[in-house]
Amino acid sequence: MSLFKFSVPLILIALSTHCAALNELGGFGETCKDTYLDSNVLYSTCKGTDGSDYWTYVELDQCLVNTNGNLYCSTK
Repeated sequence: MSLFKFSVPLILIALSTHCAALNELGGFGETCKDTYLDSNVLYSTCKGTDGSDYWTYVELDQCLVNTNGNLYCSTK
């Protein structure tokens, strides 16, 4: 379990560093909460434009690639 607790911050840093995207609500850290990692899926509750919270997830294999030891966004 401690590996997952350690992995989530690293993945979030990689996503925010390499996958900076425009968002009318603000960044991931400002608009999402209750984030956790289960295997290769990152789950979170994020605010929608209507102010409601939405449970959502990202399959990391579909959006991240390892290129020579560096994580990058993928457009699979």
